[in-house]
Amino acid sequence: MVVSRRMKHICIILLFILLSIVVQHYMGKYLYKLAYMLYPFYKIVDPDNVFMYLVLHHIFQAIIFLILIWITAKLSHLKFRDFGFNLNDYKTSIKYTIIFCTIWTIIQFSAAYIMVKNGAVFGMGFTVNSRNVIGYLLFEILLSGTSEELFFRGFIITVLLILLKNYYKKKSALYTTVILLSIINFMIGHIGYQLFPPQITYISGLQQLTVIISAVVYGITFLKTKS
Repeated sequence: MVVSRRMKHICIILLFILLSIVVQHYMGKYLYKLAYMLYPFYKIVDPDNVFMYLVLHHIFQAIIFLILIWITAKLSHLKFRDFGFNLNDYKTSIKYTIIFCTIWTIIQFSAAYIMVKNGAVFGMGFTVNSRNVIGYLLFEILLSGTSEELFFRGFIITVLLILLKNYYKKKSALYTTVILLSIINFMIGHIGYQLFPPQITYISGLQQLTVIISAVVYGITFLKTKS
């Protein structure tokens, strides 16, 4: 009876992870299509279609994640603040974030400098002008991670804590497992693939490294502050 109950619980956890991966995959796919369809309406702002489809995609994504969190909060009798919408120990959050961003920026610029010195050539992937560069950089700074944090930290980690809390006596073991599972989810969320037929269409080693490091730092920060 105990074994069967535990197996049932493990299956529920695996099903949750699988569903979250599938949902984010198809949601991202169709939200990009929706954003592209709106090009005639934002063409005057972004004639080269460089950043507005990304902005709209992440806004739509954030709205869906907020609705998902609201539904989960209602079903589990939790409050929005339990999913990180609070200012708990905000000084620690700011401290960790500043330290991480500073160190990671130094690493990124140092790596880029070394690569350029060795002959590497970087391109923006679009026509370089003030409108495109400013629009793209503003998106990266303000929105690229904002909607993802709602899902990969606020939602995923909170639900995993609920599902796993009765199976660990030590909080450190629970937190380690939760962070590892959230990292796997976050990594898959940054891999391009199709399910039918199964095929990886895009993967970047540097991006995956960035994903792992940021997932560890922000995961620890979230677990420490619940914010």
